[in-house]
This record gives sequence, structure tokens and C-alpha cells, in this order.
Amino acid sequence: MARTILAHTVKVDNTWDVMAAHVNLLQINQEKIWNTLTLVEATELTIDAAGAITVTQNYHTVDTLADAASDNLDTINLGANVEEGTILIIRPDHTARTIVVRHGIDNILCNGNADIHLEDSHDFAFLIYDETLTAWMAFGGSAELVADLTPQLGGDLDLNGHVITDVVVSDTTPQLGGNLDLNDFSIEATIEPAADETPQGIIADVTVDSNSTGIGCPLYIAADGHWDEADADTIATAPCFALALEAGTGTKKVLFHGLMRLDAWNWTTGPGEISLIYLSETVGELTQTPPTTEDAVVQPVAYAVSDDMLYWNPSLIYIEHGA
Repeated sequence: MARTILAHTVKVDNTWDVMAAHVNLLQINQEKIWNTLTLVEATELTIDAAGAITVTQNYHTVDTLADAASDNLDTINLGANVEEGTILIIRPDHTARTIVVRHGIDNILCNGNADIHLEDSHDFAFLIYDETLTAWMAFGGSAELVADLTPQLGGDLDLNGHVITDVVVSDTTPQLGGNLDLNDFSIEATIEPAADETPQGIIADVTVDSNSTGIGCPLYIAADGHWDEADADTIATAPCFALALEAGTGTKKVLFHGLMRLDAWNWTTGPGEISLIYLSETVGELTQTPPTTEDAVVQPVAYAVSDDMLYWNPSLIYIEHGA
């Protein structure tokens, strides 16, 4: 049963002697506690077409518009008693209709900057109103954990000094805190990637001192430990080991091993030597014609998978043409 306390417009008296002051303060605090903390019987609110509800107390069930299977809650309009520190608890009115409390769309800020999914009638979100933020701070959601059978990273996976051999990664710059157990499964690459200039494989940030070609430039490691554009003209600028994934110099991403799509390429594919790609005698370039001039370095570095995609796997076994 709903319970209501009446806010008195007139206190015990208008004279703040010791006894009256204490009674007045007690009544003020009692009204605040009752109106902001005590859970009265939940009443139902329905999300409107704008994704909003208007609270009238501190405990509500919430239903979707027109009994839709799922609905987004973006705005919680303030009731008469809402002020700094007001607590609100909401939960779905129906177990078959999901309420998605969305972060940052209007005046709801969710813990972890992620939407809260209330999927069952016993799921709930706990919210506190902050006047400085003019927003409800929320946390909660379903306790159900669902296995993702086709997981995808939102960014590069930083191995953080570990090997790939138990963590769940969900942010855009994930790092491992331990070994990653593949659980008898493999790492699957996409052939071919949907976008131009897309690598897949072992990638690292290195210091590049020269690269006049840009993305796709073969690089060798110099005596100072930095990377320069390679060519097969002489052993002094070979063998190459990395493929530039960014243009310019400085700290840049390179591919050590894996797949790379670059629409500017036009490779020939086929059996045997046809698909082999070599370091070119032209600075910063690749070729499918093995070098034949004196002192030139013959190094297979990749294999053409399609006209614009290669499998980068530079051989560390190479030959140098004699006289």
C-alpha cells in the first residue's frame, strides 16, 4: 500500500528556541528521508515516444511504449520531490520487454559509460540525482553473462608483455594482464578485409627514420635500431622485415607478419613462383620479378593472395648475386 507523508507548511512554531528548533529540524529531515529514501509501493511508468518517463516517487516499474519487445530510456523527468541526492530504483514491468537505460543521450549517465540492459522483471537500475551534473547517475543491469561465440576487438590488442596462451577484452585499447588461453580455437583472419589499407597480424610501433613510399613500404632495421626504407640494390639496405602501415616518419605502426590489403597494389596470383613477391631494387617498393643484377639481394617477402592483398611473411633466408 502506498504511504504518504504530508509536508507541513507551518512548523511547530516560528520561534527558533532550543526545543522548537530541534523539532523543526527533525521534521525537515524526516520529510527528506521519507521522500528520497523510503521505497513506497512501485507504480508503473510507460516510456513515451521521446524515450522519457516522469518520476513521481522513488520506486517504479517501467514498461515499453506500445508493449514493444525493447525500448530505450533516454530521459528521466524530475518529479516534485527530486533534489540533490534523490535515489530512484527502476525495473522492467514485464519480463518479456527489455528496458535499455542509455548512457549520455540526455540526462542519464551510466556507470562505465555503457548502456544498462534491464531484461527481466527482477533486473533493476539504481540511480542517484546530481544537481551539478543535472543528471541521474545510474548503475545496475542483468546479472546474466552471455558467451560471445563470434567476439571482435574494438581496437588493437596490446599483448602487454605476455604471450597468447584468461581475460575477456571489451574496450578499444585492450591489454592482457596474463596469458590468453585460446581454448583449442584459432585466430581467424578475414580474406579479404572490407576496407583499403587494412592489416591483420602481428603489428608493432617502431621508430621509422625514412619512408618516401608511404603505406606498404618495405623497411629494414638499421644499425641504430631504427627502421628505414629498404631496397634490394645492396645488402646495406636489406633484408627487409617490416611493412609500413602508416606514412611518414617517427613512431609508426608496422606489420611483422600477417595479411595486408592495399588497393594501390596489382598483384598476379597463381601457383608456384607466380604469387611470390620480392624486395625490389627500387627504394621502398615490392616486385614480383626477382632481382638479377650484381650484388642485388633476392629475398621473397610475401605471397599474393589477391590483386590487392598479400600475405606478409618475409624470408630471412636470402641470396646476394655475385659478379
